[in-house]
Amino acid sequence: HAAAAARNCVLGSDFVGSWTREDDLILEGLHFEDGYAIVPQKPGLGCELDLEAIERYRIR
Repeated sequence: HAAAAARNCVLGSDFVGSWTREDDLILEGLHFEDGYAIVPQKPGLGCELDLEAIERYRIR
């Protein structure tokens, strides 16, 4: 939501997208239309985290 509201959020590193490590830690990422990220209607991050992958990468 913050990235969608920020006019200066123009780089892929500014928010999650298909060009980042989405496949490593995220089951379902943001959706894009015409170059814009679609703000999800449900609460939360707007993406579903892969908790098993996060556990694999966790530093113990």
